[in-house]
Amino acid sequence: MPPHVLIIPSEEFLPPESHLAGIFQLHQANALAAAGFKVGVISLRLAVSVPMIFRSGFYRLAGRTPGNALDGRSIPELATLLKRKLMEPESFIKYDEIDTIPVIRAEAFYFFPPSPLTDHIGWTRSGVAAFKAYSERFGRPDVIHAHNLNPAGLLAHRISKEQRIPFIVTEHSTFFARGLVPQALFGRLREAAEAASTVAVVSPPLGKILERQLKLDPSHIQWVPNVIDPLVVAAPAATHPPPRDGFDFLCIGNLIPVKNHAVLLNAFHRAFPEDPRVKLRIGGDGPLEEELKELANQLGLEKQVDFLGRLSREQVIEELDNCDALVLPSSIETFGVVLIEALVRGKPVVATRCGGPEAFIGEDDGLVVAADDVTELSLALSTMKDRAASYDPDQLRSRALARFGPERLVENLTKLYDNAIAANV
Repeated sequence: MPPHVLIIPSEEFLPPESHLAGIFQLHQANALAAAGFKVGVISLRLAVSVPMIFRSGFYRLAGRTPGNALDGRSIPELATLLKRKLMEPESFIKYDEIDTIPVIRAEAFYFFPPSPLTDHIGWTRSGVAAFKAYSERFGRPDVIHAHNLNPAGLLAHRISKEQRIPFIVTEHSTFFARGLVPQALFGRLREAAEAASTVAVVSPPLGKILERQLKLDPSHIQWVPNVIDPLVVAAPAATHPPPRDGFDFLCIGNLIPVKNHAVLLNAFHRAFPEDPRVKLRIGGDGPLEEELKELANQLGLEKQVDFLGRLSREQVIEELDNCDALVLPSSIETFGVVLIEALVRGKPVVATRCGGPEAFIGEDDGLVVAADDVTELSLALSTMKDRAASYDPDQLRSRALARFGPERLVENLTKLYDNAIAANV
């Protein structure tokens, strides 16, 4: 009988305001559940700090408005909130369900002003209360699967020590590659990593980063690629649009600096200046939206570039099916899920060597070029336009499913879970 798996993401799990936060964990949970595993999730959200409560109290005593999320709270209400935060973390727990997966949601809090160095303290404390609530309602899990060492790995390590439940960690955050993890936490993160049965990474380059920064034994690290969204797999097979006089590139990703849309716009302009037959469709939203639209206008790409905004999963599939090729120009990626989604829809890809794609995109899948290089990316776009018809959509799909389909993921994780449980006996 498959084991009972408790998944602990480091980010909030599918909060109402975001359709992407926790989406990779949801794909894994659904794949495991479909294979007969009992699966549950703990989801934690940091909100309100102890200093904020005290500051708001002082402002209230002075007859002033705090000007923060605690506006409108009276002194007695603030005192009650502080007591609950410090003494009753279980009072902030709620039950939820997503795609038949039971979820324990808990509102954690900051002991200190928000800081990457201390945020894990209140997070893990509330996580222990959430674990207790989960176990009481759904039973004791056989194994814990933490996603990212900081902070989920720290919580899994603490629960493991207290409850003697084995755990594994999947690392897929870009924070190590971007230097955003405080070095003062490295010792604690190393302890958690070494206590885990396995540290799974979504790409070999990420494994090298962890090996170097946390001084981990390479034999303790294993490559387990991300899984394709079951919705993308299950949708009707990609249909081939009728021949048309033109070529459409598609780029999907949040409009943030690390996704490198500015480099893509400049490369596209260089490759196809004033050629209305070649278009670039960009799906996603984010803080750089207006800046990127202005750059497109400055480059004279108004008739060639379309900004599609935030897309639903169904819209992503539709856009993939209607494009000729996908391009992902990121400066840093630990994997690049949209690439395998494009492949399973039968579309070739253009990607960059940015820490993830180079590990699994071969010459039969598309082109891989240097990151942050307008000249190389421009040449790759031109080459892809000329070569795209030579890629066999059925072969692209079958190779992607064989490497990244739900069955392959379940096979990989079953071995890791079984090894973790056996070593814990």
